[in-house]
Amino acid sequence: MYEDRPTQKLYGDAMTEDTLINIPTQQFGQPYPAEDDLSLVETVKRPRVAIGVADAPTQVQAAAPPVAAKNRWRGWSTVVALAVFVLANVAVQFDRRNLDVAGDTLYGLRRVQHCESLGVVPDIIYLGSSRTIFSGDAAAVDSWVRQHDGKTTLGCNVGTFSSTMSQDYYALKRLIEDGFAPKIVVETLWEYNLNIHAVGSDPANGNSAADLSALNTRQIMNLADLSDAPDLTTQFSQLGKDTLPEFVAGKVIPLYGARQGIVAKACGTIGSGPCSNLGAKLDQSTAQRYATADDQGWVGVTTSSIATLTPKDYANHYAKYDTIATGIANFQIGGHQPEYLARMADLAHAHGIHLIFTAPPVHPFLLEYLTNP
Repeated sequence: MYEDRPTQKLYGDAMTEDTLINIPTQQFGQPYPAEDDLSLVETVKRPRVAIGVADAPTQVQAAAPPVAAKNRWRGWSTVVALAVFVLANVAVQFDRRNLDVAGDTLYGLRRVQHCESLGVVPDIIYLGSSRTIFSGDAAAVDSWVRQHDGKTTLGCNVGTFSSTMSQDYYALKRLIEDGFAPKIVVETLWEYNLNIHAVGSDPANGNSAADLSALNTRQIMNLADLSDAPDLTTQFSQLGKDTLPEFVAGKVIPLYGARQGIVAKACGTIGSGPCSNLGAKLDQSTAQRYATADDQGWVGVTTSSIATLTPKDYANHYAKYDTIATGIANFQIGGHQPEYLARMADLAHAHGIHLIFTAPPVHPFLLEYLTNP
C-alpha cells in the first residue's frame, strides 16, 4: 500500500534537529492526518510541539532518591531508636529500687526500704497505722527482751499513717519477696479498717472505706507486683479507668514506672520550677513526723504525754482525734479487710512467720466519742 517517499521537514526550519520527525506521506497524494489524531500520535510516539514555536528550553529535574534507600534509612533509624529505648530501660531497671524509693512521696515503700537497710534481716516487724507508728518502739522491745531473756533481737517499725490491712499485707509480701522475711510480725488492728459503716464505705456493695481508700490504693501500687493486678480491680475502679493501665505500664516499662524517681534524683534539693511538683505528696506535718523516726522506724511523741495531760492538752488532743470519729462510729465489722487478715495469716504461715494481732490501748478520753467501740 505504501511506497518510500522523501521525508518531510515539519514545523519549519526554526526547530532543532531533535524536533525533526521522518514521517512517510500517503500514496495518492492524500494529506497526512491532522496533528490531533491521537491514534497516530500514539503510534509514532513523537513529541507534541506547537507549530512555529522556537526551541523550547528543557527543565532538568533532580533525580528522586531511590525508594529502597529511603526505606533502608527509615529501618535503621527505627532500629537505633528502639535500641536506645531498650538500653535506657535496662539501665533504669538496674537502679529501679532506688528510683522507686526516691519517687515515693507517700512513704509506704520508703518505710519498707528503711527496714531493709538495717544490715540484717529484722527479727520483728511492726505493721499498721498511726497506732503502730506511735506505739511500736522497736528499740524498747529489743532492750526489754535482752534484759529479761538474754536474747538479742532486732525489730523495725514499718507502719504508715492511715494504713489499711490490705496495705499491710502487700508491705509484708514485699518484705518477703525482697528476702527480708522476719520471725515475728505484729499487726495492729483498729476500728476504721474493719468498720463497714465508716464514712466513705459502700455497704450496699460490701466495700468498707478502707477497701476504697485512694491513698492506700496508691500505696499498694508502689508495693504490689504486676501479678497482683487481678486482686486490685475494686481498688483501681475507685481511681478511674486509667489506673489499671498506669499500674501495668509502671511495672512493665521501667522508664515510666520510675519517672518520678528520675525527676526527684535530677532535681535534688531544688524546689522551684519543674521540680516544685513531683507528684502526690503528703501534708507537711505528716512528712515531718516521718522525718523524726529513729533508726528502727519508731516515731515518738516527745512533746507531750497522756500521763500528764493538762485540761488544755486534753482539749487539744480531743479536737485532733475527734476528726477520725466518723471512721469508727457505729462500728460493725464488714468489707474486705478481714479477708486480707486471712491472706496475711496464710502468707506468714507459708514462710514460718509467727503472726500476732494486737490492739494498742487508748486513753479513756477517746471513749467519750466512740459509739459502739
